[in-house]
This record gives sequence, structure tokens and C-alpha cells, in this order.
Amino acid sequence: MQECNLTLDGGLGSYRTAASASDIELLRAALGVEQLSAVGVGDGASALAMWARSAPRSVGRLVLDGPTHPTLDEPDLTDSRAAAAEAALGAFGVTCAARPDCPLGADPHATIGALLTQLERQPLVSADGTRLTAGAAVTALLAGLGEPRRWPALAAALAAANAGDPVPMLTILAPVTGPRSLFDGMLATSCNDSQRRLSPGEISEVAQRWTGAYPTFGSTFALRLLACAPWPTGRDAPQAGQAEGAPPILVIGTAADPRGALDGSRRTADSLASARFISWQGAGTGAYPRTTCISGIVDAMLVDGVVPDSGTLCPP
Repeated sequence: MQECNLTLDGGLGSYRTAASASDIELLRAALGVEQLSAVGVGDGASALAMWARSAPRSVGRLVLDGPTHPTLDEPDLTDSRAAAAEAALGAFGVTCAARPDCPLGADPHATIGALLTQLERQPLVSADGTRLTAGAAVTALLAGLGEPRRWPALAAALAAANAGDPVPMLTILAPVTGPRSLFDGMLATSCNDSQRRLSPGEISEVAQRWTGAYPTFGSTFALRLLACAPWPTGRDAPQAGQAEGAPPILVIGTAADPRGALDGSRRTADSLASARFISWQGAGTGAYPRTTCISGIVDAMLVDGVVPDSGTLCPP
């Protein structure tokens, strides 16, 4: 944290969703278009929603895929994310167990739990000295759950770790925590988008509660609250307005998105005057273009301006 402050010289607070929303309006002006159409996923969807509130007349055909809850602060926001991650893990386990060649056996959830317990006692060490700890394995698991197309590789990596080989799991982890990693950017945005900072005592209480409610991910998400504790505060107040005057905005929620709860997407839709909410009963970060149902609805809106009815439900 001290190194970040020294390197960025007080600029840590600029890495936030509100800044991204302002950049979108600058981009629209630079492109010379009166209205901008876009698709945003996760944090990108949240930035587009904030932009739509501030510049509704600039909005074209907008798709918000998995935006975060527009008003929750900590620890409730992270609580919802932990619940969503557990739901995604459940979907991963069901999908793997349905395959006759699932490398995690008949009960993948139990196999993963046993692996994490073993790693807590004795981390695995690769030939170059890199350690696969329980925390590192959970971080890799979170990274892998977001992309269902890579679930077979994730299952194989977990099975390899269970057999004593940490390399496949460390390979999944590398883009998140290695050089030029994604983790720092995700942490900065997450911390800057929250106003409340919890004390170590409060985080300890949260960790105890989440460890019971979310046995795989609860402690990891609690530690992320601790990472934000020394971070500067000052998040902008939630953007007022409901994007009145904007054309219909399509909001998509996913039942088992490890990075965003379904209810967060629904609440975003409720907070936008012209929103149409649809949901996908599948798993992964970003529903579009994973299924023909979602793809058909989104393509029809983006290309032809056909707006779906709110409440449309797409199967897994």
C-alpha cells in the first residue's frame, strides 16, 4: 500500500467506476457521434450505467451485462459477491459431475474442499519454488469460474493439484497475480468504489460469519476487505437520477456469476427508468454471447432496435 502511494503520488483515487463513466462521455465526444451504443460486462456495465445517468441524451443502444448493485456498500457488497461465487462453484461442480470423465470424482465440491484443507496444512511447491497455498488456489478458482468454456481445464488443474502437481493451478493464477497482473487493478477499483472501511475487529466478525455461510470463499473475501482498510476513501455519492430520457436499456443478470450477484443486476434495472431486465440461468461472468437465447435478444436490440419484454428468462 505504501509503495502504491509513493508510485502514484496520491492518484490512487482516480481508479474508480465514476472516472470510467466520465471517460465514456469523452470517448463519445471524440468519436463525434450524438449517441453511443455499447455493451459492458461487470464493472464495465456499472460504468455504462453511471454514464447513462449523467448523460441520458447521449445513450444509444446500451447493454449492461452483469452490473454490480448500484447502492450497496461494504460489507454487504462483498457479501453478495461471496454468495455469487459459491453459486458459481456449485454450478461448476454439477457440470463436472455430470461428465463420466470428471477428474474430480462424483462429488467435486468435496474434492475441492479436501484439497484446500490439505493446502492449508502443506502448500505445494513447484520446481521454481513458487508455492500453491490454499489462498492462491481459491484465487485461481475464482479466476477460472468466470469462464465456463475453460471449466474442463480448471477441473484438470484442480485434479493435478490434488495429485501433488501445482503447475496447472499456478498457470491459471499467473494472469491474476503475476507481472502485469489483473489483481491490482481490480483491487484499486473495488476499494475506490466503496466508501466504508471496516476495522480489523469488524472484519474478524465478518470473517467468522462468512466462513460458515460461504465455506469456500468466505475467508478470502473477508481478507479483501482487510486489503481495502488502509485505502483512501472518498467515493463519489451514488449518481442521482434514473437516466430519464434515455432509450430502452437492456440489463442482463446471470444466476451464477462469480463476480456479480443476480440481484445486483436486477437492482440496477430497477434504478433505470427505461431498463428492460432479462436473466440467464447459467453460470459465468457475462451472459452474452454464451447462449443462443441471450445472443438472439441482444443482437436483435443492437442491430434492429428490437426491445425485449422485461422478465424474459433464458435457460442454462
